[in-house]
Amino acid sequence: MIPKFRAWDKVSKCMCSVDYMNLYDGFYEYKFFGKDKSISGTADFSDKSLILMQSTGLKDKNGVEIYEGDIVKPLGFASWIGVVAYSKENAAYILDDHNNDFRKGENIYLSEFAEGLEIIGNIYENPELLEK
Repeated sequence: MIPKFRAWDKVSKCMCSVDYMNLYDGFYEYKFFGKDKSISGTADFSDKSLILMQSTGLKDKNGVEIYEGDIVKPLGFASWIGVVAYSKENAAYILDDHNNDFRKGENIYLSEFAEGLEIIGNIYENPELLEK
C-alpha cells in the first residue's frame, strides 16, 4: 500500500490533499491542493505551519478515507466519539480523546469496530465537536 497523506495549512486554515512531497536533508518541497487553490513551496522541518496526517487505510460507512485527526463516531454505539490517532507505543491506529467514560484511559483500537465508523469532522475544521 502506498501511504496517503493530507495536510492542514495553519496559515490559510485549509485542509489540503497532498499531490507530492519530496524530502531532503533538513527541508522538503511540496504541492498541496485545497478547496479552491493550490499551495506549493519548500519548508524547513522545523516549520510548524503545515500539519501532515496519514491515512489509516480504512474507509468510513460512506466510503470516505479515514485520516489521523478525523473525529469519528463508532456505528452501533450510543453517542460517543473519538479522534483518530496513531499510537507508536502500540503500532496501531486508536481512538484518542474519546468520550466513553466506561473505557477512559484505555486504548481503543480502530480494528475493534466491526460495524464501522462514521467521520463527523476533524480536529482542525471542527474542534467544537470535542467540546461537547
